[in-house]
Amino acid sequence: DYMVNIQEGSSTPTCSIANVISNISCNDMGTLNDPTDDTFSYILKVTNSNNGGWNALVGTANISGPYNSETLWGGYPIKNGPISWLIKDNQNSACMTTVTVTPPATCSSPNTGAKGSIGDMVFEDLNKNGVQDAGELGVPGIQVVIYKLDANGAIVAGNFIRNTGTGYDGKYLFSNLDAGNYKVKFTTYSQNQGILYNFTTPNVGTNDDIDSDADYNGYTPSIALAAGQNITNIDAGMWKANSFGNTVIALNKRKPTQLVPIVIQEITPTLSEGDITVLIESIIEKDVQFDFYNTLGKVVKTDIRHVEKGINHLLFDFWSQINGLYFIQTSEGQGRGVPLKFVKF
Repeated sequence: DYMVNIQEGSSTPTCSIANVISNISCNDMGTLNDPTDDTFSYILKVTNSNNGGWNALVGTANISGPYNSETLWGGYPIKNGPISWLIKDNQNSACMTTVTVTPPATCSSPNTGAKGSIGDMVFEDLNKNGVQDAGELGVPGIQVVIYKLDANGAIVAGNFIRNTGTGYDGKYLFSNLDAGNYKVKFTTYSQNQGILYNFTTPNVGTNDDIDSDADYNGYTPSIALAAGQNITNIDAGMWKANSFGNTVIALNKRKPTQLVPIVIQEITPTLSEGDITVLIESIIEKDVQFDFYNTLGKVVKTDIRHVEKGINHLLFDFWSQINGLYFIQTSEGQGRGVPLKFVKF
C-alpha cells in the first residue's frame, strides 16, 4: 500500500510510509433511537523512516501531522459512508499511501416498538394533605405539557412534544409516545374556572396512584416509558390559591407553543422582593423587549433582556407598580394575552 521512489544520486529521503487505523467507534449523539445522526471516530497513525511529517487530502480538506503519532479523528456521519485519505510525505510528494476508513454499524436503533402513553389527572387537594382523598374531584382547564428528555436527562429547547388541557373531570392523556424518558409540566391556572391554584406537597405516602407527582414548580420527576407501556398515575394535586387569603398572586400561565420564537411558560412573583420571574423557552438568541401593560393598554414597564437559546429565567423589578392586573408581551411573536395579577404587601 505504498510507493517507493529511489533515484541514483538523489538526496530524496527513503520512502517507507505506512498508516495504521485503530479504535473505530460509533457515537449515538445522545439519540438512542435515531441512527440517522450517528457519527464515527478513529485513530490514525502514519509512520515513515524520516521525521519530515506528512500531509493529506481528505475530501476537500488539507491536513498535516507528524510521523509516528496517534491522532483521533471523528465526527464523521456514518450515513455518509467511507472516508478516504491520500497521505504524502512532506519532503517527497511521490512518497504516498492511501487508506479508506469504513464506518462501523450504527449504534442507535430505530424505535419500532409499540407506542405508549402517559397521563392521569389533576385533582383539587381540598385538605392540602398531598393525596387524593374520597370526594376530591378533578380540576378542569389546566394546561399540561410533556417534554422528551435529552441524553443527560435535561429539558432543552426543542424537547417540547405537545401540550393538552385537562377535561371536565381533570383527566389528561399523552398518547402515541415512543419509548424514552419524559417529564410532564403542569400549570396552575384553570382556564375553565378562571381560578389560580397552588401545587400541593409532592410524593406523600407510598401509593403512587393517589399522590401528587408535580413539584412546587409543576414538573414531575423523569418518567421512563418502555415501548408499548401505558403509565396512568402521573398526577398533580392543587389547592385554590385564594384559600390562603391575600398571600398568593393570581396569574395566568400561557400554554407553550412551537409557533413563536419566544414561549412564556411561567410567571412567578416573589413577594418578599417585589420581583417577577419570567420563565421562557427560546429557539433564538438575541436581545428581546418585554413590555408590561395595565388594563387600559398603557405600557407601564419596558425592559430589554438578552435571551439565550433554551430555557431562560428572567427577573424583573416590579416593586414600583401598584396592585392590579397587568399583561406581558414580548417583541418576538407572543402578544398580549399573558395576564398576571400583582399584589404586594
